Amino acid sequence: KFDEENGANSAPQVQTKTTMTSNENNKNNGTTASNTTQPPSLFCSIGSPETSLSNETVQQKVNEFLSALGPRRDVLILPPDFTRFHSQAGMITRFVSEYYNFTKPENPTTSTANTAAAAASSSPSPPASVPKLQIIPALGTHAPMTHSQIDLMFGKELASKTNDPDVENPFVVHNWREDVVTIGHAPATMVSEATYGMVHEPWPAQLNKLVWERRKDNHDASSSDLPPLVLSIGQVVPHEVMGMANFNKNLFVGVGGVEAINLSHFIGAVHGMEKLMGRGQNPLRSILNYASETFLQTNLDLWYILTVMGTNDKTGEVEMKGLYIGR
Repeated sequence: KFDEENGANSAPQVQTKTTMTSNENNKNNGTTASNTTQPPSLFCSIGSPETSLSNETVQQKVNEFLSALGPRRDVLILPPDFTRFHSQAGMITRFVSEYYNFTKPENPTTSTANTAAAAASSSPSPPASVPKLQIIPALGTHAPMTHSQIDLMFGKELASKTNDPDVENPFVVHNWREDVVTIGHAPATMVSEATYGMVHEPWPAQLNKLVWERRKDNHDASSSDLPPLVLSIGQVVPHEVMGMANFNKNLFVGVGGVEAINLSHFIGAVHGMEKLMGRGQNPLRSILNYASETFLQTNLDLWYILTVMGTNDKTGEVEMKGLYIGR
């Protein structure tokens, strides 16, 4: 759980974690990996108050992660909307799109640097085939992103596909009132315990229908392809209702439904914003964690790419202080 391990109430200590994928481990043991091989649950953990991650480093880590996942025919990306412009989620979404050859690189220098890095490592090359790729900005209750916002946040290549008559628009607008399905409930007893007896009703776990359609049991198990990939991308940042934004909030609120969002904000109100802001452990997070463990972990091939942003003391510019990839 990212908020518990890396983003709760203090910045992470200096750390650079490099993990061996299951494929690499099998290779070293002289065995052949199956098509169900997955990377370790915490693939990348880099960050500290003094860290300043370059775009090239971020792209290299994202490419290594996607390479470890193996080929996919269906990729769904859930980034934040324009209100989280400085999260660098737009840039990471673009890196994912470029890795899968869905769009061509917008920065040839960065692309060349990463090609050289890939050649020097044991990571396989990006896939030759282009998967189906959809992007659902996690709007929550916000207004849809405009074309200019998409252009500024995600880059011109992805933005150009929104009005190209020859290709399907990869961007899907989330309608929190109509586009959702209730996948289960956190029971009233659990909600009551989490809220110290202040709320006595079940909390509905709701998701955009397109997310829930990516369930593993909807995938043809006899196929040589791995199941649909769901990537939740965003920034760990203090939040007045969730304590710390992102992780499963990006799903249950960002692409959630009216009932879940309304009850979530009510729970946050009765608990008190002064006891929530900046705290990784709180009643609402416990409820969302329950829903994640009960419904998401077993049903979706869901991975998180999370950033921690901060200000450079010398330049005053916003920069990436941490990058965490896992599930």
